[in-house]
Amino acid sequence: MSYQADVIVVGGGSAGVAAAIASARGGTKTILIEKNGYLGGTATASLVTPMMPNQSKGQNLTQGIYQEVLDGLSQKYGGAERFSDNNPGWVNPELLKTYLDEVCTTAGVQVFFNLELIDVIRTGNTIEKAIGFFNGEKIEFIAPFYSDASGTAELSHLAGVPMLSDPGRQAMTLRFLMGGVNLMRLANWLEEVDPEMKNSAVFHHPNGHWMVSTAHTLDGPGWVLRPYFEEGIAEGLITSAEAAYFQIFSVPGMPGVVSFNCPRIETDHPLDPLDPKDIQYAYMKGRQQITRLVQFCQAKLPGFEDSFLMQIASQMGIRESRRIQGKYVLTDEDILACRKFPEEAVAKSSYPIDIHQASPNADKGGLQKLKDGDYYEIPLRCLEPVGIENMLVVGRCISASFVAQSSLRIQAVCWAMGESSGKTASQRILTLKA
Repeated sequence: MSYQADVIVVGGGSAGVAAAIASARGGTKTILIEKNGYLGGTATASLVTPMMPNQSKGQNLTQGIYQEVLDGLSQKYGGAERFSDNNPGWVNPELLKTYLDEVCTTAGVQVFFNLELIDVIRTGNTIEKAIGFFNGEKIEFIAPFYSDASGTAELSHLAGVPMLSDPGRQAMTLRFLMGGVNLMRLANWLEEVDPEMKNSAVFHHPNGHWMVSTAHTLDGPGWVLRPYFEEGIAEGLITSAEAAYFQIFSVPGMPGVVSFNCPRIETDHPLDPLDPKDIQYAYMKGRQQITRLVQFCQAKLPGFEDSFLMQIASQMGIRESRRIQGKYVLTDEDILACRKFPEEAVAKSSYPIDIHQASPNADKGGLQKLKDGDYYEIPLRCLEPVGIENMLVVGRCISASFVAQSSLRIQAVCWAMGESSGKTASQRILTLKA
């Protein structure tokens, strides 16, 4: 069985959806291949419900399809909200699945779900076809142009693109949701214990919903929640691994639900997300850690008294795995110098360098912020792999150093890269047809 199109996009996460929509809207027949049974990638499968701000001087640097989707999701389903700082990236993962179906269908994108990429046929510098696997059958996808938005650079890897990767240097996280939380009580308590909002954020949205966030790290003595975590450790509710990093967000359209950006998986050595044994360990250890975090929240945090475990992410939160060798490698220096490029940028970002320590024995992580009000650009050359002429690579696997990748990996930037690549792919196809 085979299918043909002008552009084939592998991966239906933030970058892939944006690439497919932009390509289809540009007048090219577009196929989107996704291994899950729904679109959204980390936002839906890994429950990364806050898309993290990408702003400069109060303005959002990512516009276009990203803003369109979030505005539509908010207006039609109440599934997205803006915080008081104008950050639009708070989403409902379940409603986002449905809305992305609608947007892709309206744009004319043909989506294939539950399909795993297993091989690539390449001739010289050209990909001839991508081969997927569905219910025991091989399916060929043939197109003059391809987009790798898989996150793990699967299409690029199978095509023999050289890699820059040294996976295992960022911690993995298995996220989860808790329901039955009294958000008003939680918000009032946070305002009491953190009146200057050093580690927290509280916003009573005009629609009546409470938007709440707070965080804690064990190695930060100034974190206001530290005494509660120390009590939890002393009483055996949690271990130092669960207390090492803790972050929560309320969820639009889900009253009483809180999303957890934790736990970081407990390990004595960095885990390789490309090693099946390490992934097996991460899932099992993550679920054990979640059980302890749930009990801790119920016992120690106001608002969680009647809460319950609602959902564990179906997909591990992986911050970094493969990165391709492209025509240009974005560097740490580019990020911190807020470098602009002479060619048109595929994305702009003000997000800091953000490295999560992979294990107690690994290099220490942390944040390095950019100059206030400034941003850096990502050039198209970072999306162009060495040795392949009819493919662009988008998302967290683009050509960048390990440190630079820790900044550009957020969803808002991936949406921008995807949209730019989709427009470029469409323009190249129409030029070929002219």
